Amino acid sequence: MHKNNGCNQNYDEILIEIHLDRIRYEKKPSEKAAAEINNRVARSRRKINPKTFVEKISNGHSWTPSYFFRNRRTVGSWEGMWVIGQDFDNGFYLEEARSRLAEFGLDFTFAYSTFSDTLLCPKWRGGGILDKPITDKKFAEFLLKRLLPYLFPESDPAARDIARLFYGGTQSLIEYQPNEVLTEAKLYEVINGCIAYGISHSSGNERQFLASLRKNLEPYNNIYSPQGSPIDFENSIGKNPRKSFYDYLSDDVHPSFCANEQPVFAHNLESVKNYDFDAACADVKILRDLKEGRQLSYHERMGLISNLMYIEGGLLWFQRCAANTYNDRPTSTALMKSLRERRYYPMRLENFSSYPEDRRFLNLLQVRKRPTTPIRLQEPRATMTLQQTEERFNKEFQAALHDNKNHVFLLPTGFGKTEALLHLNNVVLAFPTHDLKDEVSKRMMVRHTKSLELPHDLASGALKHLNYLYKIGAYGRAHSFLKTLEQEYPSVKAYLKSFHSLHSSSITTLTTHQMCFWHEFKHLNTVIFDEDPLRSMLEIKSVKLSDLETLSRRVRSHSDVQDGIHPKDAQVLKDFIQMVLSGMCNSAILRPQFTFFDYTAIEREVSNNSIFDSCILGLLGADCYAVTEHDKEQYLNGKAKDLQIHYLSNRIGTLQGLERKKKRFIVMSATANEFIYRKLFGDTLVFHDLSDVQLKGLLRQHTEFSFSRYSLATDSDRKKQVLDDINESGKNVITFAEHKHLFKQALEEMHFGNVMGYDSYKGQDLIVVGTPHIHPITYILYAQVLGIHTQPSDFAMQNRVVEYGGFRFTFLTYASEDIRILQFFFIQEGLTQAVGRARLLRENARVDLYSNFPLRQACITQEEEATVQEQQSSHTQIEEDVLAGKKMRIVQCANKSFVNHTVIPQADTLDRKSQIVTVTSLVNYRTIDVPLSGLKTITPVFTTSERKTKHRLT
Repeated sequence: MHKNNGCNQNYDEILIEIHLDRIRYEKKPSEKAAAEINNRVARSRRKINPKTFVEKISNGHSWTPSYFFRNRRTVGSWEGMWVIGQDFDNGFYLEEARSRLAEFGLDFTFAYSTFSDTLLCPKWRGGGILDKPITDKKFAEFLLKRLLPYLFPESDPAARDIARLFYGGTQSLIEYQPNEVLTEAKLYEVINGCIAYGISHSSGNERQFLASLRKNLEPYNNIYSPQGSPIDFENSIGKNPRKSFYDYLSDDVHPSFCANEQPVFAHNLESVKNYDFDAACADVKILRDLKEGRQLSYHERMGLISNLMYIEGGLLWFQRCAANTYNDRPTSTALMKSLRERRYYPMRLENFSSYPEDRRFLNLLQVRKRPTTPIRLQEPRATMTLQQTEERFNKEFQAALHDNKNHVFLLPTGFGKTEALLHLNNVVLAFPTHDLKDEVSKRMMVRHTKSLELPHDLASGALKHLNYLYKIGAYGRAHSFLKTLEQEYPSVKAYLKSFHSLHSSSITTLTTHQMCFWHEFKHLNTVIFDEDPLRSMLEIKSVKLSDLETLSRRVRSHSDVQDGIHPKDAQVLKDFIQMVLSGMCNSAILRPQFTFFDYTAIEREVSNNSIFDSCILGLLGADCYAVTEHDKEQYLNGKAKDLQIHYLSNRIGTLQGLERKKKRFIVMSATANEFIYRKLFGDTLVFHDLSDVQLKGLLRQHTEFSFSRYSLATDSDRKKQVLDDINESGKNVITFAEHKHLFKQALEEMHFGNVMGYDSYKGQDLIVVGTPHIHPITYILYAQVLGIHTQPSDFAMQNRVVEYGGFRFTFLTYASEDIRILQFFFIQEGLTQAVGRARLLRENARVDLYSNFPLRQACITQEEEATVQEQQSSHTQIEEDVLAGKKMRIVQCANKSFVNHTVIPQADTLDRKSQIVTVTSLVNYRTIDVPLSGLKTITPVFTTSERKTKHRLT
């Protein structure tokens, strides 16, 4: 940090002069309020301590960076400026702005979020407080309108008016920093920084103008007088033109750039080696345009060259791609020479690429800048044998049945957890589908009842109306409609009887995840979920805005007592629609507590008219909702016919609600996440991680490409070769539904999002291709319900080196660790379920996974694969020796007293599923069950006579 002119002035004690509104606002002012603010602020000139000033504006008080005379806020009445303010309302992140300032050793003196700030589209204001005011209007306008836009082209152009008024905000992002007050040296660096940044991001006459300005700063060298009086730019011109600005500074101040230096500020930037140009072309469209020979403008080529010269082989690659495209090859050659000599910093992609998707990356160096090491396992896998896991699970599961805690068991796919449920009395067993519930019902060993699936043998008209009622969320009316059919349809009568019996059932009851949350189960206190019920607990759906508008119109047209709809209900719906259209985007908004005067009439209106196309009644009872900025912008601009409103309903309720009902949950799943369930259950949760179990099969992961939806939609030579190899393998492929056409053997019935419950590919080799990212709106809604505090900067996505699941790896993810965990959970869930179709725990099969998100039990490297195959080969040999009845030694088993006993295996007792065999000890002649992994074949030792006999026979 630069020293403040060698002085020890306390910037906590200075007073700045500005205009500050006395009234605080909590939301963006209306047009009427804005006019009132303008009148008040003009008459509210005051001197104030900087710290108090920042606290006020961060808490809803409007202000002006400048001060004016005659109580008029106009350019003509401008007198001076104490604050340089910038307004960012286009999603530009504060962290990125601060990193740009940090290149010059600077930072904002303060920053705060605006009334329109959202999680995914941050809107904020930041600025620098001067240690003395600028009183020259010409210099102030030159600084705001001409120079600062080079450093922050993302800032709002309206903020460059010297008579600008800024509204206050909702919270402070950077509290007042006295050490960041703009002194003489720092302001000079701001000017030089703007010029240097402008040179590297401009071309033609503009660049020449800035370069000449850079070399001749004499008019600006005396903008501060040595006596410390206010800046007088105009009167300083022409005085002591040869005297340097630095003559007025103490010897211990060394600004980053001096007037006669070249605009060089990338000397310490290291070149990127082993750059994957094909992969980068898949991610960055402007780079792919160069490769494919599209005619690029001078500005686009300048941007590419300023990046490629920091990539090993980058300029040679540029020349090769452009060799047959451009007629002005000498111009490109001169441009490369000029940029290379000056070593300009890599231009930002957003400043030369016209493709919005390219702006995900700061520059080309970030696109394929690989981590110094590939994906690495941070710690050895503490895997257990299948027998050890089963013993531990049985012990802990039995204990869980007899305490008052909520338990989550994380188990490997194909573990056979359902077997533990077959003998349980007086519990609720919930399964993901009716098919799985019915299958388990056939195997149950105790008296039980089960919920029935909705009947399908109804007349087409009745079935259509029933499905419509469920689609719009009119569940009560759907039930009432079924009652009208029970005399006509025996299946309906049986369904209703089963439905009502579940409420008062006192024996073991089988149902689905969805139906579990609609029943009270008065006499059953333990609910056990087979598979993770999270998506049923926290259910996300969407509603079309057109459905809300249609309902509002119909309610207005029927707003009469004789129609049964209260007139004020139309206004309630109108207010909600306005709230959606004018409210924040990319943010979870708690649903307002609607007070319908007659909700039953609203429900009747929706149910009796089959014109609605989404779960509109579900939205009216949801916990929170969200709208994406992109969707709203497309809708308001007429580019989309409708607007999707996403909402979340918390089916599980609060923990206090569970305690009132005296219910406790046990979840058994291969994908359950401890972080999420601790947010739901708090201290009442006991989490059992039994997932690290030795596999009989092999999971081999290939992490060169992400193979996300976007990645699969883009081409590169290397990626095409990988896809060709997959197709030539002839193995079945699980991937995204929309990308099945890329694979000859893509499974028709399965894809990401629809793999749970399939058991027909057990023991078969499979290939899984993809990294199943989900829509970020899910993370926003989940964060709201789980009580995760977020701010806009938490959703900044970039490639980060992260640690998760025991691995250290690079991944495109979020700044917030909590949001990152949510993202990783959903990706891991999709991959684990897909890989689990081969049942590698008990089957000798192979699954090849193509994704850059590492799974815990996967072999990432060839060395790991070789080690696992060697272990499996040894395991197979043991099995053959058991079948041959060879003598063996026990090296590990549950009964320690049998360790090191010589035994004879009973080949007919070998259970290949559990990998357990019964052996007879030659020490005490007792039998014991031992896992194959606990046996070692005894190498025969021949006597001298046996060796001679063997030699003669040979």
